[in-house]
Amino acid sequence: MKTKTQKTKERSSFRTYSLILALCIPMIAAGGCDTTQSRTDQPGQLRVVMQIDTNPVSVAPFNAAVSDDILILEEVKMFVEEFELEGENFELEIENFVVDLPLNETPFVLFDQQIPGAKLEELELEIDKPDDDVNLQDPDFRDENGSYSIIVKGTFNGNPFVFRSQKEFEFEFEWEPPISISEDEGATVVVAIDLSKWFLQEDGTNLDPRDESHASKINSNIKKSFRTVINWH
Repeated sequence: MKTKTQKTKERSSFRTYSLILALCIPMIAAGGCDTTQSRTDQPGQLRVVMQIDTNPVSVAPFNAAVSDDILILEEVKMFVEEFELEGENFELEIENFVVDLPLNETPFVLFDQQIPGAKLEELELEIDKPDDDVNLQDPDFRDENGSYSIIVKGTFNGNPFVFRSQKEFEFEFEWEPPISISEDEGATVVVAIDLSKWFLQEDGTNLDPRDESHASKINSNIKKSFRTVINWH
């Protein structure tokens, strides 16, 4: 992730939001949101969300094996250390917050407002274990064994499980040509996450999230499951 020399990174308390609304006001109150904009053009609407991928695209198709196992996801949370969206005339940076990802296709809104004309070029996302100086309000991300970047709760064949990842996940998405935001055309930038592959082998059988030997494969699946989608409006 790129270091911003003009801004000292603040570590402060944060809140877990199901929705971060409009002007990013809740994250500003938590000391974690910063926007930089040009004010020379007519505004257009920009929305930035994270949500489950409703139309996933696989890099390599999985085999059509049938598994007798039943895995149900009930809660998926991730600690976002840094989220950046930048380009010509615009920059959005949000730090140290929890995404409690809705599992019903409802978007988790990071930003939703009109901005002056801009061209978006790059999105960077870092999911990581919270640093020791971050004041956590969600106890799931830290216990006597350490800190965690992703928490998944559910049942496997009717038995409850909690999968905890300690991996760091870094994503960088670039757009060429840039995404233009103007008075005539706005956009929603979607960070889409394909949860359906997190606990699957290549042959389509389920990975038991309770089995520690499966953690490396699950983390690899998580890394491959993020993409961006642009919806124009």
